[in-house]
Amino acid sequence: EEGLKRFSDFFGAPNLNADAIWGEVNAVNSEHSKNRQSLSWQMSRVMLSLANPDSPLQWFHTGDGKTLRQGGKEELVGAIRHYFDKNYCPPRMNVVTIGLDPLPIQLANVT
Repeated sequence: EEGLKRFSDFFGAPNLNADAIWGEVNAVNSEHSKNRQSLSWQMSRVMLSLANPDSPLQWFHTGDGKTLRQGGKEELVGAIRHYFDKNYCPPRMNVVTIGLDPLPIQLANVT
């Protein structure tokens, strides 16, 4: 129940703290470096290279530390806040829970 409360706070009142966002760049870079060695990541890159440039497939790619840091902290934070303001829409969100509690208790915890 406590974990669910903390998790829901992220969506109800996200903290877009500039220092925290900038600190996540290292975590993103580490994950990107790991993913580049994965065969499935490499196969997806081949698929993207063959996809129509106007396809929604072209709208998202992972970045690394270099691409995320290139404009500086303020630009990165501004871009994230802009994306959040433009796309954050709670009515489009759904929640899924898996647990040992009976369904009525799980539903009560998320409403």
